[in-house]
Amino acid sequence: KCSVPMDGITRTINYSDYSFYLAKSRKQIYCIENDTVIGILESVGRGRGEYVHIEDFCYDEGQKMLYVVDQKKILKYSVPSMVFIESVAINYTTDGMIALDPERLLIKCSYYTDDTYKGLYDGICVVSSITGEILSQCLEYDYYSTFCFSKSDFRKIGNNLLLPKTGPYNNTIISFDLESLSTKEIESFSFNPRWRLSKNL
Repeated sequence: KCSVPMDGITRTINYSDYSFYLAKSRKQIYCIENDTVIGILESVGRGRGEYVHIEDFCYDEGQKMLYVVDQKKILKYSVPSMVFIESVAINYTTDGMIALDPERLLIKCSYYTDDTYKGLYDGICVVSSITGEILSQCLEYDYYSTFCFSKSDFRKIGNNLLLPKTGPYNNTIISFDLESLSTKEIESFSFNPRWRLSKNL
């Protein structure tokens, strides 16, 4: 149920004040309050305050700010008016993000650590929402965990995130404290060895 037609929804994020629906085309974000669309972000283009494709987004409830990732920049829009505020350049790709406070974002990102393009970091980082700069690395992911990670894997419970780290047969749930930025393993489980496929297959 909604007050305006929507052409398919690929992602939904619910907050205490608003819900946000990302269109399947990744060109629009609908801001919803009580089943009513009160704002639509559809600033598609290549000019100031515009984007080509919404790769990722998150919302800061305190600042009523929407952060949108498009290629190598983060754009900021006020909510619910969707008025453009500013953008910052970034040198990493994102696979999930949340707002920590007015000056910091927590982002699952990937980037090269040197100019030779040999060192690659995949994991959770704290990023400045003002400059786009990576402030600290918090939790590194291996290739398999990175491949299995999705934007929906940011599960917030109280002041903690529950994050998965997945291996071919081992799975771990990590508790990430949003205040201290510390991690703690809270659950680990493995698949039964008999489920493994034969090496001859």
